[in-house]
Amino acid sequence: MASQANEISDSARWLLVSRRDLSANSSFFYGVKSTQIFCRPTCPGRVARRGNVIFFNDLQHASQSGYRPCKRCEPCNDSWSRDNSGRRIAYRAHAMIVAAEADNVKWTVESMARKLGLFCISWRSRRKLSGAYEARWSSFILPQTQDHETSCYT
Repeated sequence: MASQANEISDSARWLLVSRRDLSANSSFFYGVKSTQIFCRPTCPGRVARRGNVIFFNDLQHASQSGYRPCKRCEPCNDSWSRDNSGRRIAYRAHAMIVAAEADNVKWTVESMARKLGLFCISWRSRRKLSGAYEARWSSFILPQTQDHETSCYT
């Protein structure tokens, strides 16, 4: 892939980064000069200003240039897949919630995050799972098998 990355111009790379094009994932990396962090083209973080971006063909060049890996997109993690890892965590969380409700065990966002091995949980995610939703979250994400007209929005 490195030879393919060499053929791509910086303007084409920038277009892929700004669109977070999944086809460019791991074909090259970009670093942000102001933070000294390097990312995958598909990083979910805020896209830096074009003037602060430098492109790398591989991880070694980025590291040797003094850049450290992004903690959001984990460019050094070979098994990275944002969609798949998110789905796996959601399925595991769902199974834990269903099991807890079946056993009449009260669960919290913090206890679930600990069991899932998550070091922190974003405020937005916590807000979605807390309060009125916390006790009934599994009922919102379970497919409605018996009553297809029931919706979580009503």
